[in-house]
Amino acid sequence: MIQNVVRGVFLSEGHILVARATPNLMFLPGGHLEEGETAAACLARECLEEFGVQVSVGALLGVIESRYRGGEQAVHQLDLLLSATLADLDISSREVHLSFFWARLDDLEALNLCPVSAWAIVRGQNRGQLMTDWEA
Repeated sequence: MIQNVVRGVFLSEGHILVARATPNLMFLPGGHLEEGETAAACLARECLEEFGVQVSVGALLGVIESRYRGGEQAVHQLDLLLSATLADLDISSREVHLSFFWARLDDLEALNLCPVSAWAIVRGQNRGQLMTDWEA
């Protein structure tokens, strides 16, 4: 199965917005790209669905290719990381299976952020550099 996922990199005063599905599973906010949808439209839709806030979507920061097993199925996933800003920084989840929190950028590497390469792209974006990272 091939999946395309769009994730937002929301930065504010040395912090980044992180989604948590379980105590050990964290990722950048976003979701699956629907057929015919642009990456920017996907991120805006997912953020409205997940925490009800309008977002402004910026540039593509990087792409991560990963392969893993999702149950009995092999998954080939492309994650598109886009810069984005929020009109309101006070976020609360509309999804029972998700919570959101602002993590310090200095702590990002220690979090169990999936895909693992996302923190390197975020770190590069924080320095103003475009980074693309591919995982085998």
